Amino acid sequence: MLNKLKSEYSEQAYRRGVAINKLLVKLKGQRIEKQLTEVNRFFNQFEYQEDHVHWGVQDYWATPNEFIGTRKGDCEDFVIAKYFALRKLGVPDERLYLTYVKALKQNVAHMVLSYFPKPSSIRAKSPWTWSTRNRRAARSTTWLDSIFHRCCGARFDAVCRLVAYRARRCA
Repeated sequence: MLNKLKSEYSEQAYRRGVAINKLLVKLKGQRIEKQLTEVNRFFNQFEYQEDHVHWGVQDYWATPNEFIGTRKGDCEDFVIAKYFALRKLGVPDERLYLTYVKALKQNVAHMVLSYFPKPSSIRAKSPWTWSTRNRRAARSTTWLDSIFHRCCGARFDAVCRLVAYRARRCA
């Protein structure tokens, strides 16, 4: 991964790759809340940019390498990178969901990564959720309890329609 980041992108991309690798080594074996928070914090330093501007196409799901390489992406790119980083740390797949939400009033679709402490937690509606630009993970008592999404200026809350997909089904 590191050589590819250097050869296909830049020295800065290589350094970002080194940084995420160091972070993952540091987080291995830590409490899950710390892992979730620190992975979220790392990737939320990246710039939000819509696919049509960044890639020249309407919809493009970047690989973690492409996302780290360019340091830009839209909500799916943030979610995919966070998902794979957490899987590398050993977070079970059945606890991570790529979660599609839609702010009904603004008619804005968005994707977040949701973590459920137990697979049965999905029924209790108490996941950890992240907005692309949310600066910290937030424990929610309802689906996306007022998670603020800066890039589109919409507030996603309990009135959102929500569909959760297991990440492996989307890959």
